[in-house]
Amino acid sequence: MPPSARIRQLDFPHDLFTLRDEASLAEHLVAHLRDLVPGDNVLVGINRPAAREALQVRLAHPFSAPDFTEVLNTSGVAKNHPIWEPSPGDPLGTKVLSHMFGRVGWHEHPLYRELLRFDAVEDFVTLDFPVDSQLSLMIGVLRSRRGFRANEVETLRQIGPHCKQAFQNAVLFARLHQQNVPGGALQVIRENSQLSPLFRARKDTWAQVVGADPSYLQRDFLGWATVQLALLRRGVLDSALAPFEATGPRGCLRLRWARNWQGSGQLLLEEASRPVAALTPRERELLHWVREGKTNEEIAIILGLRLHTVKSYLKEIFRKLGAKSRTEAARQYGEG
Repeated sequence: MPPSARIRQLDFPHDLFTLRDEASLAEHLVAHLRDLVPGDNVLVGINRPAAREALQVRLAHPFSAPDFTEVLNTSGVAKNHPIWEPSPGDPLGTKVLSHMFGRVGWHEHPLYRELLRFDAVEDFVTLDFPVDSQLSLMIGVLRSRRGFRANEVETLRQIGPHCKQAFQNAVLFARLHQQNVPGGALQVIRENSQLSPLFRARKDTWAQVVGADPSYLQRDFLGWATVQLALLRRGVLDSALAPFEATGPRGCLRLRWARNWQGSGQLLLEEASRPVAALTPRERELLHWVREGKTNEEIAIILGLRLHTVKSYLKEIFRKLGAKSRTEAARQYGEG
C-alpha cells in the first residue's frame, strides 16, 4: 500500500468520530469510502427491522432504476440473496459478489435483472453488521467490472469496527439529546483529579435515581472511572471499555467513556438514568406492545408467551416503574 493510501486509511476513522448523527456518517461514507476501496458507486444501507421502517439507502450516485429503494423494499428481489443477508456468526464479515456468483448466474438473479443491470453492476463487496438491537448497517462498494483484490476486501473489514463504534455513538447522542442531557456529555475529563468533584456534584441525583447509598456508589464509580480512563488513554477502542451500571428499585444509572476526537480530555457520558432503563429487553418489548394498545391476550400471541407469563411480566414492570396502571407505565416508557 503506498504511503498516501496508508495516510487516508488512518485519517478515515478520525474523521468518522467527529460526526455525531447517522445522516452525517452515512454521507461521509458515501463521499470518502472510495478513497480506500476504489469503485464506481458506494451504497450505505440503514435498516431498523424492529421499528418496521423501510431500508434507508444512501448512494454516491443515484441508480438508474426508477424507484430503486421502493422496489428493493417491496418486491423481494434481494430476499435470500447471500450478499444481502446478515452473516451468521460473523458480525463484521465482508462478502464479495464474484465469490458467490459466476457472471451468468448473477445476470439471471432478480436483483440484477430488476435493479442493478441498468447500471451494469458486475461486482460489489459489502460489510454488514448490527449497530445495536434496533439498527443494522450495510456498507458496499460497487463496480462495473468483476474482481476485488484481497487487500481491498481487508481494508473494508478493518474499518468495520470504527464504523460500528461511530454509529453506536450517533445512536447514543440521539438518545441523550432526547433525554435533555446537554451535548450528551457530563463533563470532559482531562485529569483524574476531576472525578471526585464530578461525583460530589452528581451524587444526590444518581443516588436518588438508583436508590443506593451514595458512599457505595462513590467507591464503585471512582474505581471504575479510574481504570477505564487509563485504558482509554492507552488507545483501547471505546467499544472495548466496560460501562458503569448501577441498578436499584428506582431505576438504572449507566455511564461510559467516549473518545473526544475534537479536543483534549475524554468525554464521560450518561446513557440512562430513568426508571425505564432498569427494564430488561423482554420487558421493554412487552411494554412497547402495551403502549401500542394491545391486550394481554394479543401480547401473548405476538410474543409467543403464555397469558400468565405476560401478567407476571407486567407485574414486575409496574413494580420497577412504580406505575399503578398500564397507561402510566406506557407513558413512562414513551418518556424514557
